[in-house]
Amino acid sequence: MAAAVAVGALLATACGFPDVSFRSAGASDDASGNAEGGDDATGDVVPGDDVAGDDATGDVIATNDAPADVQDGSVFEASPDAPACDQDQDGYKKMGAGCNGNDCCDSDPLAHPTQTAFFVAQDHCGSWDYNCNGKKDYQYPQNLTCGGIPLTGCTGGSGFLSVEDCDQSGSYGTCKDNGAAQCTPGGVFTQTQACN
Repeated sequence: MAAAVAVGALLATACGFPDVSFRSAGASDDASGNAEGGDDATGDVVPGDDVAGDDATGDVIATNDAPADVQDGSVFEASPDAPACDQDQDGYKKMGAGCNGNDCCDSDPLAHPTQTAFFVAQDHCGSWDYNCNGKKDYQYPQNLTCGGIPLTGCTGGSGFLSVEDCDQSGSYGTCKDNGAAQCTPGGVFTQTQACN
């Protein structure tokens, strides 16, 4: 077996076969020779589209398509060639003098004015305002109040039975006939409130 490996290496050298190196699928070299979206020489992940990985501290780096729970405790590192007014490279310029954009958190590619998704962790700026509208929007209604009568239809829809802030869990139900000709929350289960 060792002889076969040695012969293979000798043939590769003699025939001029190119050096083959491996890296993760989808990674490409940037100008510095580092694999974008993969590990560079220091072991840090170089941010690239649709890639999430560990940096040197062991924290997860969240990127454009990373799920919300990847955000928790993460560290963002801007690419060295990122534009000054769009450090997170999400296509939106940061707010403030010199950039005059509308991105309220230019260190998080998931936070931008057209964000419609809801999250269970704050953005990299420590805010729940992922859509940059100046407030936190709750995904699910709170203080569910049921009305109506089963005969004509229960009103109130679905929601938390109490007030649950972002990333808090509580009882969630849907207004329906309780079997005693009244509309009350039924099908109750535990849900986590998400925000945008």
